[in-house]
Amino acid sequence: MLNRKIEEVISLEELLSQYKSNRGIIKSLEEKNDYIKKQILHHYMQDMDDLKDNEGRSLVTYKSSIRMSFQSKLFEKDHKDLYNQYLDVIEVKTFLVK
Repeated sequence: MLNRKIEEVISLEELLSQYKSNRGIIKSLEEKNDYIKKQILHHYMQDMDDLKDNEGRSLVTYKSSIRMSFQSKLFEKDHKDLYNQYLDVIEVKTFLVK
């Protein structure tokens, strides 16, 4: 029984180590992709919003869009009672490896 507990702890430590390592790899890859994106935009896209190959096929698009967002903090400040009527209480679990 004791050996099994020790093996489980070692296994958990290994899993946590792999998890942390993967987080680092993902962050590094995201940084690399950000750099590549900037290079493509700067050297190939310039002011274009659609980069095409020699046959006219779209390779990359970079287009602006307009969206609307609701200013909930301002609404809460200006209409506290109405804001509170529409609040939902939900339970959220967060997985955090330290």
